[in-house]
Amino acid sequence: MAAAKLKPIDHGPVEEMSRRALAEELVGYHRTHRAMFERIDGLKARLKQLATEAGENFKEEFAGLGAVNVVSAKEPQYKGDLPVLDCETFNALTKSKKDRLIADGLVKIEGQYSGRSYGSVTVKLF
Repeated sequence: MAAAKLKPIDHGPVEEMSRRALAEELVGYHRTHRAMFERIDGLKARLKQLATEAGENFKEEFAGLGAVNVVSAKEPQYKGDLPVLDCETFNALTKSKKDRLIADGLVKIEGQYSGRSYGSVTVKLF
């Protein structure tokens, strides 16, 4: 089965393009340069592997061209045993018991927020 041909794309200002046109242009670049993107992924994977094996981060600079920063992978490190508050049990206490634990400094109330999402774009080629 032959690959579907993409129609020529008008490369106007991205701010004026529809989301479908933006996505179609992006897929087009990924199809056209598929081998290059795959090679880039392989290069990055090998650089991370080298940094991890060496146990250190590194930076390679190329005068007038740019630089590549490589950070090694790390396993989580044990930091010790810390007390954890059972929130359901705490919330089930009477107000006076909660207030006493807070006043004694055993419990500190802090606002909790969900993690920030910076969004993402993933291209999948067929």
